[in-house]
Amino acid sequence: MKKNVWSRQLFTLITFCMLIILLLTGSKTFAADGDFYLNFPLNDWDAYNVPISSAFDHSASSSYSKDNKVVAYSGEIGSTQDYGGTCYCFSNTESQPFSINGNYTGANSCGGAYYLCYDGHPGTDFPIANNTPVYAAADGIVHIPSSFPGVSNAQNYHTLEIDHGNGYKTYYLHLSSFTVSENMPITMGTLIGYSGDYGSSEAYHLHFEVQRNGIPVDPYGWEGINNDPYDRTSNINLWAMPCLEMPQNLSLARIEGQGTTYWIQNGLKYYVTSPTVFSEMSEIPGWGHICDFAAETLNSFPNGPDFIGTNPTSDDLLIKLINDPKVYLIENGQRRWITSEEAFNNLGLDWKDIITVSQNIINLFPEGDTIPTPQNAPYITIAHGIQPGYTNQIDVNNDSEIHFRITISELVGKNCTVA
Repeated sequence: MKKNVWSRQLFTLITFCMLIILLLTGSKTFAADGDFYLNFPLNDWDAYNVPISSAFDHSASSSYSKDNKVVAYSGEIGSTQDYGGTCYCFSNTESQPFSINGNYTGANSCGGAYYLCYDGHPGTDFPIANNTPVYAAADGIVHIPSSFPGVSNAQNYHTLEIDHGNGYKTYYLHLSSFTVSENMPITMGTLIGYSGDYGSSEAYHLHFEVQRNGIPVDPYGWEGINNDPYDRTSNINLWAMPCLEMPQNLSLARIEGQGTTYWIQNGLKYYVTSPTVFSEMSEIPGWGHICDFAAETLNSFPNGPDFIGTNPTSDDLLIKLINDPKVYLIENGQRRWITSEEAFNNLGLDWKDIITVSQNIINLFPEGDTIPTPQNAPYITIAHGIQPGYTNQIDVNNDSEIHFRITISELVGKNCTVA
């Protein structure tokens, strides 16, 4: 009997401890893969404002394998011209700089932002000053490996490994020094060392790599408009807030298993027509993360115009710059300025359908004819000793604003005649 009582007490104690652990770990504000997510390992940046000099290559069949192509998580592709030497970096067909997270710098010695680096790269390189503090991206046990999958001589690169105990491991390379030791348990945000260029011929940087069950994965996930070409395993955004059951207003939503992506706004879905749109819109809130949903979920949203192109499928799209009150209606490949609130309302449009865009998106469309205030607005015509042909009318609108337009057919002297 005493044994049974003791067993029940032990079970109760274990259950209580597990509950406390769950409460503590459950207090995380977001999660990306179940209960696992990554905190950015550099204090002065986050994943979307940090400079990137080399991206994770989604076209790689194994770590550091070469196929003369580099594909970043944004869907941007470098495959046109190899910079040469030992760079393994490639330009794009447009000969334009790459964007990636909006802060891609490329390697200075390999063509900079005009070349996507580098072929077969299984991690992300962050160019930072020497001796920048580096922190643990998640809880785990520290190891100082002599090798790890894809790298046989890890000690040559001053590598730290953190085993997170769930199949995930993170790797931190080229450190100048360590502040932790082998088998040391640490928590997210623990200082683990300082950056450097140990074993690297490039400038000071942190090579940050994530592996799941021994296979490199991109912590940025996949945000390209087409399917992820990486066929070794699936990529999940480990930096991100959780995706909810339904698409949220002012967010990007993608059909599971496909590259088809939509912008969700005011109950409508807008088909994103090109991968370049993501880079052009990277500074606009909501365009930094994509959530996946079943096709039937997204099909429940009515279609808005395509976002964005100069063909008729984008007609009736409403756009504006973030700090500019002007609203434009897209028609026949042109942007038409809607000159007043009354003109907007007269068209039967919804203010909530206006999409905030970047200057580059605005520049896609030449200016067309403006859309003026309707001529049937209530007005008072006033004539007062000025030259014939001068026009000014007073329009009294519902919002009590007064706009002037006077029409003069002949001179009437000093007196004012109201018609």
